[in-house]
Amino acid sequence: MFRLENFPEASNDQKQIEKVHAVVKEGGFDTAISKLQEEGLLEIMISETKKKYTEEGSENYEKNLASSEFLTDQDWKLISLMDFFDSETAEHEIHVFNIAHEHLRKLAFVPVAKKKVEGKVYEKGYSVSLEEIFDYEGVLRERFLRAALHHDIGKIDVPTVVLMDKTTDKEWLGIIGKNIGDGDSALSERLSQELGVDIKELFLVSGSVEKFEEEISVLMKNKDLRPKDIVPMRYALSSGGKAELEKKGFSPDRTLADIIRVHEERSGDILRGEGFDVEAELAENHHNYHYHNLHTDKEINKPISVGTLVLTICLTDILHIADVEQAMRAKRAYKPALGPFETWTTICELAEQGKVAKEVAYLWLKSEIDEMGKENYQNIKKQYPEEHARIENFLRSEEDTVWGILEAFGYGLETEMREKSP
Repeated sequence: MFRLENFPEASNDQKQIEKVHAVVKEGGFDTAISKLQEEGLLEIMISETKKKYTEEGSENYEKNLASSEFLTDQDWKLISLMDFFDSETAEHEIHVFNIAHEHLRKLAFVPVAKKKVEGKVYEKGYSVSLEEIFDYEGVLRERFLRAALHHDIGKIDVPTVVLMDKTTDKEWLGIIGKNIGDGDSALSERLSQELGVDIKELFLVSGSVEKFEEEISVLMKNKDLRPKDIVPMRYALSSGGKAELEKKGFSPDRTLADIIRVHEERSGDILRGEGFDVEAELAENHHNYHYHNLHTDKEINKPISVGTLVLTICLTDILHIADVEQAMRAKRAYKPALGPFETWTTICELAEQGKVAKEVAYLWLKSEIDEMGKENYQNIKKQYPEEHARIENFLRSEEDTVWGILEAFGYGLETEMREKSP
């Protein structure tokens, strides 16, 4: 039980806020909610968060949150809980919500004067937006936006030592090189199985630890893997970190990626428990973690079902792109903010690797490029010649698919054209 005397120098309000922090940091979602209700702190937590994000003049004022009438008390409970647990993750969720909110109305304009697809001719001057797709398929945009806002709520059930881990790929490779060099047979067997080579033999013929690490890096890249996907977390943890992991019910022999993936499932569980079933399905699939099994699993990118309706556009792809874009463009202590061309190249890669549907990536990229304006785009692309070539090649390769989408919306000459003003 938390006692006020533990905070002797603080005001009564400050004591209560510090108690909220202590409760949220200590427990997972279910435990935290239960304790907050027991201590009478739930409304205090929500009130504090609403003031932070919805009062004009506040340093953290968020217009989209303040004006979104569909947000309920349950939404504010989830926003508040994450904000007190980890404000950086809460801000990430809000920024993803903002990106998704803005992208729904952005129009992707037809890129060519005329095009013939399967015997039908289409003309320039027409566009499609993500919101039109939502309307066409009968999806409430509020459900999608709520999923974007709470897509990472399950991280409250992931150990802090995992969420805060900043071990780089280069550092992981150093860990691999050192431990294989020291004769770690367990790690050698694991890497051999995952990468399809004899790791002990590779180490011997490499000639140096540095060369071995380079070759391991190439093998992983060829399989679209990173060290965090296959190396047990215990190799990067202190004894205290291992203890925290075990206290939360996780074995240090699990990989960092495997433990992080728990948050997506828990996000679904939490949202479903709040009565947000559609949002739960979107949130628990927004990373498409099984993309690397594309060669054996042809159903991984199948559209999401909402009731009896099967969507032709996978909404989780839109959420995934928004999530990735925000993470790349945000400045963090361990990385700089990246620009549009670097972000767009990554979105192309996501589509080409089967992590998101190509037509969704096309519409996303086209709408952002169109919004940037021709002159700005021409000026900036000179600084990124390789990225520009990659993006343009992707857009050209996907035009036919997008014309098919326009056909579904009635943009063919056979039907009445719906012209959009730029």
